[in-house]
Amino acid sequence: MSDHPEDFCDRCGGKNISWQVESDRWNAATEALKLSSEVVLCPSCFVQGHEAATAMTCGWTIVPSTPFRWIEKLGGDVWVS
Repeated sequence: MSDHPEDFCDRCGGKNISWQVESDRWNAATEALKLSSEVVLCPSCFVQGHEAATAMTCGWTIVPSTPFRWIEKLGGDVWVS
């Protein structure tokens, strides 16, 4: 299986995840990092840019995509939804 172009961060080269943020925050972060707004950033590189642009140190929340399903541990290392 080949990699998708957005699987890796254009800034650090690290593995990226599927995520989203409001465009005003994205634009501020990429501008602070002196990058095009079309760049692929991992969450860590985005946060570095956002903090540089806004002087805000932030805690970010990660939530599952819809449809949300609760999961529970069956035992050992087994989780199910």
